[in-house]
Amino acid sequence: MAGEASSLLSSSTSPQQSLVTATTDAQDVLHIHTTLDAVHHGSASFKDTIINEVKTCMGTGCLALPYAAKAGGIVLHVSGLFAIGLWNIYAVDRLCQCLTLIPKEHSEENGESGDGGEASQMALELPQSPPQCHHRPASLPRYDGVTLLQHSQLATDKEATKQTIVYQYPPRGTSTYSRVAWYAFGPLGLLALDLMMGALFIGVVVAFVDATRGFLRDTPVTSGSDMLDALAIAFIIGPLSIVPDIGYLSRASAMGLFVLFASFAVIAIYGWMEYYETNNAHYQDVASYNLQNDNDNSRNVQSNIIASRATLNWLPEHGMDGVSQWFGCVVFGYGIAPLTYNFQESMAEPNQMVRASTAALLIVAGSYVVLGLGLYALFPDINGDVLRTLPSSGWLPVVVRLSMAAVVFVTAPLLILPCGQLVEGKLAHRSVDEIPHSIRALVRIGIAIACVSISVLIPGFVSVLSLVGCASVAAMGFVVPPLLYLRLRYQSKLLSWDLAFDILMLVWGLAATGCTSFHILVTIVTS
Repeated sequence: MAGEASSLLSSSTSPQQSLVTATTDAQDVLHIHTTLDAVHHGSASFKDTIINEVKTCMGTGCLALPYAAKAGGIVLHVSGLFAIGLWNIYAVDRLCQCLTLIPKEHSEENGESGDGGEASQMALELPQSPPQCHHRPASLPRYDGVTLLQHSQLATDKEATKQTIVYQYPPRGTSTYSRVAWYAFGPLGLLALDLMMGALFIGVVVAFVDATRGFLRDTPVTSGSDMLDALAIAFIIGPLSIVPDIGYLSRASAMGLFVLFASFAVIAIYGWMEYYETNNAHYQDVASYNLQNDNDNSRNVQSNIIASRATLNWLPEHGMDGVSQWFGCVVFGYGIAPLTYNFQESMAEPNQMVRASTAALLIVAGSYVVLGLGLYALFPDINGDVLRTLPSSGWLPVVVRLSMAAVVFVTAPLLILPCGQLVEGKLAHRSVDEIPHSIRALVRIGIAIACVSISVLIPGFVSVLSLVGCASVAAMGFVVPPLLYLRLRYQSKLLSWDLAFDILMLVWGLAATGCTSFHILVTIVTS
């Protein structure tokens, strides 16, 4: 790779301009290789990152897994969970690869970034090889947001022709994901990605708050008013989101995982008790009939009683509608890809991001299979989140509901934090590390209040969860990563047959997102 043999030097032409020069081959004129070690990093260890990623996935969305197993059927549920997990790993890998295809925006010596906008540029001096070809200008594409300039000097036997490419920096305070979109599609790409990411984060938090309000409604903690409950939730998750990066939430994430599994254990015990009592009731009905009737009739009654009991679905329920419900719930339950750069920048070793994501997603897929199938077997008539199957009275159900609310309180900050960083950078026009604490607090508490307000207007946990999963999480996780990667590879003149797989994944992501979102919308509107 050309960039591996290049030296990056910094020079300053004006207080508002930061220039970085590099040498590379003409055929790789747009490709500047950067290693993941150059990414801004935090303090989270490899283990902390796995815990945070697992906790991000395994939150309140787990409550919809038994319903997803019923809607999609057992065969699709088991095979699809691992397939969606592998799909997320692919997306994380492609986003990490995108960082090797964009210019490096800071000096190796002082680490200072440009001011952004038109004043911030990066010039790359590129020798043309071989020298005798200097009369043939290199083909340099033009695209929005990046200005490409070329000049040449007369070459001699000892001197190579040079080309200069000037890149325009994205505005200061732009998130890493948005910077990648900037270099791929210019300012319009950055704006589109920011809007999509904002909608994604807000949609997920709204679904979480919807679920939490439902939990509190059946406990003594509720105020009796949806709006007051929602505001109380906002003033809990808002302050918890005021941390520099996701790495600071690793201990809360570990506690949330423990509470989550303990809550599901209680739900499973209740389900087993109900299943046992139902079986006993069926057998008592048969035995009572046997005492009063002949054996032939009793066998017929026994068959009718067993047939009347709910059976498990092996195939999708209601065809494509069932597949769409399953897809939305399951995709919502992963959602790692859109947060790739946030997790990576919180790591002490950013180059371990793909490896950490692989371990986390395999843990999540295995856990989802057990939770989904186990609780579906215990509650075959389920028609919403599994917490509704618990009785509304008794101290243990109240504890479980409050515990699940606590899980939301430590999960929602993992999503409000990156959403806040999108807004803070644009308000303060500074990098993430330079945002004043007051602005950070104001923005993140404001996002929490906005989310709970929307939650009051749009109730219905499972419906919101499925729609957000199909329309937002799938688009950001399965469509945008291959699209950005293909665009940057095209700009970098790194075209090869291996891109056929990425094209296939892009087409498949578009089809899956579009079809399932349409079916979910039709279901919500008609119901």
